[in-house]
Amino acid sequence: MNNILINISELKNILSKLSLAVENARINPKSSWIELETISDKNMSIKISNYDYYLESDIAISVDNYSEQNKIHATVDANTFISLVSKLEEDFVNISERMNALILTSSNNEYTFPIIKENGIVRTVDRISFDEENSNKVTMSGNDLASVANANAKGLVNSQFSNEIQQFIYVDNEGALTFTENIYVNTFNNKANEEFRFLLNASQAKLLKVFENVEDVDVYVQNSKNYESSFNVQFKDTSNNRIKMIFITQSQRVTDKFPSIKLRELANAVSETHAVISKKEFEKALSRLMVFDKKFDITVLNYSKLVFGKDSVKLVSVKNKNYEIVKYQSYTNTVEHEAIIRFADIVNQLKAINSEFIDVSYGDSPALVINGNIK
Repeated sequence: MNNILINISELKNILSKLSLAVENARINPKSSWIELETISDKNMSIKISNYDYYLESDIAISVDNYSEQNKIHATVDANTFISLVSKLEEDFVNISERMNALILTSSNNEYTFPIIKENGIVRTVDRISFDEENSNKVTMSGNDLASVANANAKGLVNSQFSNEIQQFIYVDNEGALTFTENIYVNTFNNKANEEFRFLLNASQAKLLKVFENVEDVDVYVQNSKNYESSFNVQFKDTSNNRIKMIFITQSQRVTDKFPSIKLRELANAVSETHAVISKKEFEKALSRLMVFDKKFDITVLNYSKLVFGKDSVKLVSVKNKNYEIVKYQSYTNTVEHEAIIRFADIVNQLKAINSEFIDVSYGDSPALVINGNIK
């Protein structure tokens, strides 16, 4: 039996990030597995995957008398394992294998996890291969990547009636775009010098949150050999977290359909009219008026109206004629203007902003532009 000593704080940190990748086992059983394997006497790898993404990290270990014969390789239920580790209070824990089980022990405790096997062989999560030599590499800010999860992913809607392009988030060196019932235009702070572009679905986009507060992430975009075939994108955190993530993305044909230039021009056509509004007060007014809306009413009557004036905006529920007035904190060149928009869409956009105030620009463009700092 081989005992491996692991720092609990480091293990919790890695598992808290990888846990974002654990999916419902009823859809794909392997998506609820976590695979652990010692790769040397100093490191253990931890892996989680699903159909179109693969995550891997390694963690430092301390082990005596390590050899190929007594190394650990175990796949266990991810939800149970991650949940237990999150509740441990010790500084270190020993991991070992015994009788087809993965064992966690400390000075006073022991926990057993059945190893998932088939015909006596440990089952493994699905790998997604990646060839770094045949790809283009750029280095990006982890916070820029995380902003795709925090902002753009909130704009996606699950609907069988949506167009193909509305089911994905477009990402390139300029920023990220979501185009559904409203438009989320996210501009990266440190634009990569090399050009790249790919599409992400909602499940993939949410995983980019693991790179929050990481200074640099190496992004490898596979050279597409076939215009009609999917291609892979790899993200590598070279800091202490050492997380590697690989996505299978949409083909170049689908990516080319995204109207990125048109949408950016629409968002950048900001008028000189600006109304600065308290985000908190705006959200409170929206939540009160939405009490009267039927959640699943998709008719035009479910749309509401913003009536901008010189020093305030009137929020009107078209269906029942209820309204609230919110005063501007400050304003520039404000004019009378009406905008028809669903309150639910505004609420979703505000969730992606962490500013105390929002700057609403309107009047000269068919777009109503809400500016703020992205979480």
